[in-house]
Amino acid sequence: MQKLLENTQVSQSVIVLSLHYIFRLKERNDFTLGKPGSEFRVAVCAVMLANKFVDDNTYTNKTWSDVSAIPLDELNKMEREFLLGVGFRLFVDKPTYDSWLNLLRGLVLAEEREHMHWRSRRHANLILRAGVPPPRAPAAAAARAQHLPTPYARLCICTGVLLHVCRALPVAPFDRRPGVRDY
Repeated sequence: MQKLLENTQVSQSVIVLSLHYIFRLKERNDFTLGKPGSEFRVAVCAVMLANKFVDDNTYTNKTWSDVSAIPLDELNKMEREFLLGVGFRLFVDKPTYDSWLNLLRGLVLAEEREHMHWRSRRHANLILRAGVPPPRAPAAAAARAQHLPTPYARLCICTGVLLHVCRALPVAPFDRRPGVRDY
């Protein structure tokens, strides 16, 4: 998924909308179970539809097929089934969009805090093992500031959030076929 987002360079709005579309899909089809691996296919379809809804100049389904390694005929079928699954409701009003954006920002910040906490614990353990005295407070703060997530790292975190949400929301029509490799 990370590679797909890097290659397509979709906007933040597209990612936020795609997550909301997945929520809508699950909300309307909560009884449907999927197989492991189907989350990638759901995410691709949601991002593709959000990109088509938001942007004037979008990629063709053929391009999405090439980037995702999902055969074009399957991708076309997935698009139709996804639209049926959300009742063709792709519009999201501003209050809903803003609440989803705030929710995702909170998730990303929580992930960043957890990452920073993990790094500081790991760093402290390495120092204790090496027998080096702990750094003074200003130096420690400067060292932590060097490890703030870069925009690329934030993309990785968003990708992780997207896949985590999709794993919780598998849907049968997008199940992976045997021999199809998800990237």
